[in-house]
Amino acid sequence: MAELVLIEIGSVPSGLSEGLATFLTEATRLPCRRLDEVIAPAPAYDVERGQYDSRRLLPVLRERAQGLEATVLGIADVDLYSAMFTFVFGEALLAGPAGLFSLHRLRPEQYGLPPDDALLMSRARREALHE
Repeated sequence: MAELVLIEIGSVPSGLSEGLATFLTEATRLPCRRLDEVIAPAPAYDVERGQYDSRRLLPVLRERAQGLEATVLGIADVDLYSAMFTFVFGEALLAGPAGLFSLHRLRPEQYGLPPDDALLMSRARREALHE
């Protein structure tokens, strides 16, 4: 799969996906584009935890990847968890065509600091590459 496609999961700050697409094209030397489609995170919501289960979102992204014949990276701004972990920054299918990450815990505000868009973008870039 020689293309990387970004898909927003719910509401993501304006311009962030486009900035990541440009960065990922340069960093990976793969064409990267943002899909206009937005995936609703609600089906992955766990009422008891007050968080979203990343394992419920990955199959949706895998399906999109197969349909597009591309590698898909989902970008969310909700609090994610997975299996035995209290939270996750992101998760990917091992050697698979899909992954996702969340901006939620990358935000400085989560740690009592003032908002910092440059720091958020820097963290998002690293997490996107990791996943």
